[in-house]
Amino acid sequence: MVQAIYCGPDCSAIISTQGEMFVTGRNFANKLCIDRPDEKCQSMALSFTKSVSLEDLYINKVCFSHCHGALLSSGMLYTVGSNTCLQLGRATDSSEDNKVGMVIMEPGEDIVDIAVGTESTLAVTSLGRILKWGEEDLKPKAVTLPLSKAKNILGWGDQFMAVGEQ
Repeated sequence: MVQAIYCGPDCSAIISTQGEMFVTGRNFANKLCIDRPDEKCQSMALSFTKSVSLEDLYINKVCFSHCHGALLSSGMLYTVGSNTCLQLGRATDSSEDNKVGMVIMEPGEDIVDIAVGTESTLAVTSLGRILKWGEEDLKPKAVTLPLSKAKNILGWGDQFMAVGEQ
């Protein structure tokens, strides 16, 4: 059964109630995680054989930009695709960009929501903080908003919106 549907600028994903991800669209820089970069795919189950096995992950949410993607699984953030502005939140060289990898967080702080922009990745933590990767800085930047605790975040292009408590 379908739990959620997500759309990117040139692709879509369905998350099943079992946490499986099915995708369709353009796979630039392997952002759809089908291990065939730049290939268009037609509604197929994902099977990770590089870096992280999706068979071991329960996918809660996914977001796509033109060049990269972010996956939320059990409080952990995973990223894949192009890392031209360090938006993957991890040090990679060009040979590792197309592999799924986990973003290391502070101990005791889980990820509760994610969003991506054209050249950035954002995450809301269990402490209500909003972190942003990109802009050619490997360390995440804290986003300051007039919220005491963020809960959800949405992104498109370079625009973001957060919902939370004041």
